[in-house]
Amino acid sequence: MLPQRVVEEIETNRQRYVAELTDFLRIPSVSTDSEYAENTRQSAEWVVNKLKKLGFQTELRTPFVCCQSTHTSYLRALRCSAPGSFG
Repeated sequence: MLPQRVVEEIETNRQRYVAELTDFLRIPSVSTDSEYAENTRQSAEWVVNKLKKLGFQTELRTPFVCCQSTHTSYLRALRCSAPGSFG
């Protein structure tokens, strides 16, 4: 179960979160189709920008986004990085 403060944050910002997700989902990015290569990069850059705003260290390796954070409010040392991506 989520802490009440998390639920309140989601409820308070629900419209913004849905709008941001909708913007992201509008980017036609199919990474296995070279016709969408630029769109794939655009979607990866969108993710990088959102993660940077949250304080994550990010690296774009199209079509992958590598990130990590040791900030305790982000699930305690969350790591979503490829092997060797951060030293």
